[in-house]
Amino acid sequence: MSGISDTQKMTIGSQIPSSIRIESIPGIGQKYRARILDYYQNEESALDAIKLGAVGCVPGISFKQALRFAQAYFNLEEKITMQDVMQTPDILDIYHQIIAIIKGYAKTEYSKLKIMQYFPLPSTKISLIRNRQEYFKKALDFTHKYHETLEDQQISQFCAQLDILKQAEDLPRINSRIILTDSKKVKELIEMEELQERTHFEIIDLNKVTDFDRFFQKYTQNFDVVIYCGTQIQKIPDISNLIILSPQEVSISALVPEQIIRTF
Repeated sequence: MSGISDTQKMTIGSQIPSSIRIESIPGIGQKYRARILDYYQNEESALDAIKLGAVGCVPGISFKQALRFAQAYFNLEEKITMQDVMQTPDILDIYHQIIAIIKGYAKTEYSKLKIMQYFPLPSTKISLIRNRQEYFKKALDFTHKYHETLEDQQISQFCAQLDILKQAEDLPRINSRIILTDSKKVKELIEMEELQERTHFEIIDLNKVTDFDRFFQKYTQNFDVVIYCGTQIQKIPDISNLIILSPQEVSISALVPEQIIRTF
């Protein structure tokens, strides 16, 4: 079986193959790589999280994508794919029927997704097979020991009501807000995170402005919230619906907090 066992989790940090880089994992392009590195701060921690299927915590990456990345990592690390083992349509059909039966016992959507990571391995992967067997043996032992107690507490019903936190891809455009900047750093962040699709965004040149009050009032009269993120904050007038941020203070949560809040 493929997937990630508790045994692997304990030693995962020392097992990252030097040849694997974030950008070499299928499905992780430049945008996802930047988001993952920004969240985990360094490549080693990011690769740990990818291997464990944990990057669903990163804004803009779903848990389904995270498990897909984990499977791609596994394929690279073990140099094997499902198609290498199950090479005929009949075998694949049998596999999918078995997985469908097992999924019927899963209580959460995440569990159903995680099960899809497991497929038969060849005899050359005997140590990994034994790790999987030990992992599932512990799970069965736990179930046999505590099943009645857990069911008395209606644990199955509670698990069935759990759902995966959904990311905010469906956040509607915020037309009552505009972000103004004269900073290259802020412009790059907004474009990388595609925030211009969430709200209005404009690059301005304050070196050409002579009347700052009049210039910003033009925006504050047309938008409920105006956010200026730039390097000339000392020149910006004090207007009630004008928020002033330096480039160092800029973040997704500061510019579009709804993208984070909506998850909850």
